[in-house]
Amino acid sequence: METKYGIISDIHRAKPHQVFDAIYVLKNEGIDKLVLNGDLVGDQNQDITQTDFFEKVLNYVAQSKIETYIQPGSHEEKTEFGPMINLFSEKYNNIIDLLGETNFKQKDHYLAFIPGSNVIAGNVEEGYITSVKGFNKNLKDPEKTIVFSHVPRRFSNIDQT
Repeated sequence: METKYGIISDIHRAKPHQVFDAIYVLKNEGIDKLVLNGDLVGDQNQDITQTDFFEKVLNYVAQSKIETYIQPGSHEEKTEFGPMINLFSEKYNNIIDLLGETNFKQKDHYLAFIPGSNVIAGNVEEGYITSVKGFNKNLKDPEKTIVFSHVPRRFSNIDQT
């Protein structure tokens, strides 16, 4: 049986109820696991503070009971994201903090995450810079590995894919 993943990313302009709705739709689609793939704080949302927004998102994820992998993108502040994700991942076993371990064995494949971004948003004082140093050495079986990164790969030529 295949594992079905849902991916949510770049919600920093969304309203909290839109994130709840997205999780609900994905759950009804039968996803087995969820990936929150960066830019998860509501830093461009005027109606709610970044911290309150992220707390709501994490509460929605916790309530969903879906195994969820959470990594920062270019809009997360270390001073807010790190402590909050640590708190929620300790409290709820379905929330996986990707600031530590980034490689996971699944039934018939592996997951590998590259947290952070190669650029940090202009309003972020201290963000998460992507590091791929030694990344390939940690891959157990590259042919059976799904890699998640907030930063899209850049190709100078589409034939290089």
